[in-house]
Amino acid sequence: MKKNIIIIILSIGILGLGGYIGYDKFLNQPEVKDKEQSKNEKVENDQKQDEKIEQKDIDYFKDYLYYFMPEVTASHFLKNIDTFSEDDIRNYIFYYYSNQVNQGKLEADVQVGEYDGTFTYTVSKEEVAKLVNKYFGIENFMLTGNSKGRSGVKRINDNIYQIYWFATGWFSPECELTSVVYNGKNVKVTGKIYKTEETDFKENSEIIFNLVYNNGNYNLKSIEYSEENR
Repeated sequence: MKKNIIIIILSIGILGLGGYIGYDKFLNQPEVKDKEQSKNEKVENDQKQDEKIEQKDIDYFKDYLYYFMPEVTASHFLKNIDTFSEDDIRNYIFYYYSNQVNQGKLEADVQVGEYDGTFTYTVSKEEVAKLVNKYFGIENFMLTGNSKGRSGVKRINDNIYQIYWFATGWFSPECELTSVVYNGKNVKVTGKIYKTEETDFKENSEIIFNLVYNNGNYNLKSIEYSEENR
């Protein structure tokens, strides 16, 4: 009888000790585990933020920034721009699509009736929104007004824009991109202005495109133009 009592007492003791160990190991550790997990996640997030992006060379940006160049855009972007207005973005849309048509990369709308020297190109609001998101990082962009004059962009309806222009030309300097500097996800692309004859711009003045890497694109955030570095 005594032997049975001793066995029962030992069994209870062993079960109690096992329960305490199990509690201490499995139930009393979440706080420690949560702290370790939070610490590891912070390290991983910091590493992702500091992770170097694939650095493109200057030839990449010659193509990427082509439709911001003064000879293509009648020097519209050859100025200081801290924040791109809707007018700036409308101009970019206009020069992007009209030059694509002029270069034979896109086909102009079929003219009906006698040709009067104008061209038009019709594009969906969705396609324009993708273009603006790629270059300016603005999601779901939509024009709120129309251009005035013989060239520009107008809304045909809620889903369609029309780019329209008159066959003409302009004098503008040329721009040669000279350097690309990376600072994390920020990218500074510098260009030199030349062939400024018949324009008001100074030879060898400088233009800087400030971009930021965002989901595979380089969003243009600002432009700096200076004649002091010539």
